[in-house]
Amino acid sequence: MKTAGIEKLKKELENVKEYFIELYKEHEDLAKESRHNYHKYCLLFGAAHYERYRSYLNCERLKRKLELCKSYVNRHAQIDHLEVEKAVNEELMDRFGELRDILADYVEAVVYFRVPRPTPEEEDAMSRIYYRIARLYRLEPDEAFSELWEKTISAYRRDDLEELRACLAWADGFFTEPEIPEDAAALKTQIASYRNKIREYKTKNREIVTSFPYNIGELLADEDYIAEELTKLADENRSYREKAEKYHKALENILPALEKENIGHNNET
Repeated sequence: MKTAGIEKLKKELENVKEYFIELYKEHEDLAKESRHNYHKYCLLFGAAHYERYRSYLNCERLKRKLELCKSYVNRHAQIDHLEVEKAVNEELMDRFGELRDILADYVEAVVYFRVPRPTPEEEDAMSRIYYRIARLYRLEPDEAFSELWEKTISAYRRDDLEELRACLAWADGFFTEPEIPEDAAALKTQIASYRNKIREYKTKNREIVTSFPYNIGELLADEDYIAEELTKLADENRSYREKAEKYHKALENILPALEKENIGHNNET
């Protein structure tokens, strides 16, 4: 009876480990698809987002500059242009960083889609290598296996078949499947650990599926959606440019008069 109980636990451990391996691969595949969707989103809308955000920042910059200049007017003081520029730049520094990020994401998307995607045969080969190495997975890996596993996952995420083949050669040469415990307590501990990991990755996978950018995958192939989004971005861009023009004219009206007034005041003193 004791032997039968141990064998049942071993089978259960084998099953939960296989299920975890499947969930882990599903997680990587979902993450990979999510990154693909994000690159596609940036390719379709990145340039328009960049122009819209640049117009928004220019609008905000002129608006803030106008506010600061008016504060000098209200105090009947000469405008310190360097101080105004410094204050505006400091206030908007993080937002200009966001503008650079939008451009960087767009450029990255362009490069991404210039690289040929893996063929079905290459995808099958990468999956087979993943499963071969994943079966060597251990709950408490040593430093060497941790390095192998990290390299494997990194190569899988990047669709780098050659790197995966190198990982497989490393795995075949230096690693074997971990030994299965022979006592019930150790088996139950490992089963519980895998069940915890299963719950963790089920949650992670649900979060990916229900969040941006994974959840807009179908929309990125919808021509009507694409047209509507581009129109909306163009309208917002135009609105910010019109506001910026108003702020610019307001600044032009303030600056010359104020400078003349201050120059005259200074001459009298």
